[in-house]
Amino acid sequence: MVMKNSLNTLLNAPTCAQLRTIRRNINEECEDKLRHNERHMQQWISYQRHFPQKIDAKLVRNVLRANKHVLDRTKRKLEQQLAARHIYPEFFQNRSPFSQEIEQAMSVVNIAYMPSMTQNGERIAVFSLNRFEAAQFNSVHVIKLVLMIFDLVLSSEHIYAGDIAIFDGAHFSAAHVAQYLGPHFNTIMTILKEAYSIRLKEIHVINAPSLLVNMLAIIKPLLHPNLRRSIHIHENPSQILDIFGAQNLPSNYGGQLRTLRKMATDWYDAVSDHADWFQAQESVQISTVPQKTRSQLHSPDQMGLEGSFRQLNID
Repeated sequence: MVMKNSLNTLLNAPTCAQLRTIRRNINEECEDKLRHNERHMQQWISYQRHFPQKIDAKLVRNVLRANKHVLDRTKRKLEQQLAARHIYPEFFQNRSPFSQEIEQAMSVVNIAYMPSMTQNGERIAVFSLNRFEAAQFNSVHVIKLVLMIFDLVLSSEHIYAGDIAIFDGAHFSAAHVAQYLGPHFNTIMTILKEAYSIRLKEIHVINAPSLLVNMLAIIKPLLHPNLRRSIHIHENPSQILDIFGAQNLPSNYGGQLRTLRKMATDWYDAVSDHADWFQAQESVQISTVPQKTRSQLHSPDQMGLEGSFRQLNID
């Protein structure tokens, strides 16, 4: 299934300087190394009887790059991503952009990648609420949409060094937070950590209500030190303008780009344009999940985290 050109209008290619930085960052010094490792991966895949017959070469390439050409880790991550599609159908099946749940998610949240990369070759994604009623917010459907957009980015022909997330906490209530920390929270975290080779460089939180600040204060000590250091909470939203520049931000945040809602709508149109591709991807999963892989993708009941959240004094 061929990807459509609508992605090329949303994501700019890296400049020559960015490309050099990206290749150095992902341990890809030359094209020969990429071709050699891709051939190695394709040969290895051909011996995996539980793998699907057709795996998008771009998926393999992006997993390889995300794991900096470390082959053993690339094999493990690829298998875990294909296994997650088998184990967690609530996130990876019925991904029609025209389904009621995805259309609802599109109306409730704004999710958009900015067209250009940072100087270091990272892509910036911005997330905010579009509709503020907590009753309209379903964390499973929203994460499903997030993963669909991320899958499109991974399938782009443009190489990049990693992701930077900007999360606008304006209008988030206790009910919204409870949705995120509900029964699917551990599953979502497991999928992001084990199934996707996400190179999340930084997380910037703006307009955070006190509830969200308190929640992050509880969660941060439980995180890996690298992830903990990557989270930045800004008291003044204009600080992200100083960090990323007006050329990389929507006009909502003082940037030179269009409003976040208009940019999100373009991304949702791209998702809709690839409806056939998403349908084809539903069959790209392993037929049987090895026990070791299943245990790595098992989301334990981390009641300590949810218990800590319950101790917050929620007004």
